[in-house]
Amino acid sequence: MNDVKDLAECIQNIGVNELPWKGAYYTWTNKQHGVDRISSKIDRAFGNYEWMMQWGHVSTEYEKPGISDHCPMLLTLQENQQEVGGNFKFFNVWTQHDSFMHRVEDTWKQWYRGDNMEQVWKKLKALQSKLRKLNNCEFKFISQKIEKTRDDLARIQESINNQVTDALIDQEKEKSRAKWIQLGDANNKYFSALIKERTQQKQIRGITALSGQVLYEATDIQNEFVQFYKGLMGSSANTLPAIDIQIMRRGPILSRQQRISL
Repeated sequence: MNDVKDLAECIQNIGVNELPWKGAYYTWTNKQHGVDRISSKIDRAFGNYEWMMQWGHVSTEYEKPGISDHCPMLLTLQENQQEVGGNFKFFNVWTQHDSFMHRVEDTWKQWYRGDNMEQVWKKLKALQSKLRKLNNCEFKFISQKIEKTRDDLARIQESINNQVTDALIDQEKEKSRAKWIQLGDANNKYFSALIKERTQQKQIRGITALSGQVLYEATDIQNEFVQFYKGLMGSSANTLPAIDIQIMRRGPILSRQQRISL
């Protein structure tokens, strides 16, 4: 366990993240039989901050090992597909801004047409745009603000070395407590790369069609999904592609009353 902990700490300290992957989970085996067979995931691909920002959409594909005891690792470099708008994400750091509560209160005082639930939904939608503006204005260029605050702190400390005054000490304390310094000390690049990695994991980069062909183009993937679900619509066959009817029937089933309610 200590070795695993040391490796995890090393990965975090050098600021790399494991690339998204697909294929076999175990990437190595000793090729033995029965109880003597050992399998392990010892082959991994990592990327630093610069890689995740530019090539975070690229995934590692572990292929069949063939005669080797390791699975080949395939990285296909391609242009990032056009991304659709993602879900709204709330960052806790916004709550520390002086204008946060004012923006929330101002939005909540507005009146919108509709019942209570519809009004809540409309207020939340209106608040999203205000919080996005706050993020773009105050938190978008975090790296530059971190460096500026650090430069200011270094300049103040240099002045203290030449002549100590109460005013300079107060300025030093103020700069040391600045949120940009704290964000920088929390390894902001590693955090940004981690968010990028998790976002890319939610995207579909390739699928295997019913014909067995592997599809990577966005239009091909979209068409395959459409054709698959078109084949399901209105079908009452005992067997459906990629679906085991018997397993489905053994699962939870809605009662007649529940179906009527729906």
